Amino acid sequence: MRITIAHSPDSDDAYMMAPLALGWMDPEGFDIDFVRKDIEQLNQEALEARYEVTAISFGAYPELLGKYDLLTAGSSIQEGTGPLVVSRRPMTREQLASVTVAIPGLRTSAYLAMRKWMEGLKVELLPFDQILPAVAEGRFEAGLLIHESQLMYQDAGLEPGGETTGHGRGAVAPMDGLVLAAGIVGRFMDQQIAVRASS
Repeated sequence: MRITIAHSPDSDDAYMMAPLALGWMDPEGFDIDFVRKDIEQLNQEALEARYEVTAISFGAYPELLGKYDLLTAGSSIQEGTGPLVVSRRPMTREQLASVTVAIPGLRTSAYLAMRKWMEGLKVELLPFDQILPAVAEGRFEAGLLIHESQLMYQDAGLEPGGETTGHGRGAVAPMDGLVLAAGIVGRFMDQQIAVRASS
């Protein structure tokens, strides 16, 4: 059975997919194609049920009920860290409210956490891996960082402008996970029964 697994290009997704993608693990009856896309694009495409397995933001999952089932492996749960708003200069909440914040997507868990932390911020969408350089180069006054960017902002000379999920205070934040298209297990089982019946 041929399936497509779609995931984001961030390092934890690449690490999880490596055994299958590099042939280190037997796919046991599956022919697998891999697609790498920005997480917000995957959130959008999941609404169309485009892939059999896909990474999504947990913030998008309520819209996907009935189309996808959450897998028990492949989730990113952050504890004591999480999405981080950064800027080139220290900013108060009042100053932050007067600028546009670059965000990785409206359905991302990071954006939902930021809204809970501070409602009403002006935002503009940008792929997650372009936010840090965009803020460092002055194209945006502030940006919402996810993935590895949270570890590199100080090297780019940026300041933390707000820790949206209780960074450093032990908060636990579910960020993203893998989902399986509804009905795919039944289709696979039907295919296996047909193969055994014909042999």
